[in-house]
Amino acid sequence: MPITYITDQMIFKNIKPLPNLKVLDVSHYLKITSKGLATFGNGCESLLQLKRSMPPLDAGLLPVVDS
Repeated sequence: MPITYITDQMIFKNIKPLPNLKVLDVSHYLKITSKGLATFGNGCESLLQLKRSMPPLDAGLLPVVDS
C-alpha cells in the first residue's frame, strides 16, 4: 500500500492493542498527525521507540506555505 494512503482516520478505526510492539517506524507517512501518533502510543504499551523521518519541505511532497 502506498505510504501516502495511511491517515489518522485509518489508524483510529483499525488500531488494535499491540502489547508486544517495541519499535514502530512511520517515516514518510505524510497524513499521520500527532493525533495518530498518540493513538499508536496509547495502543502499544511496550513501545520503546517511535521513528518518524519526514522529507524536507522543498522535496515537493509537502505543501509549502508562502509568507
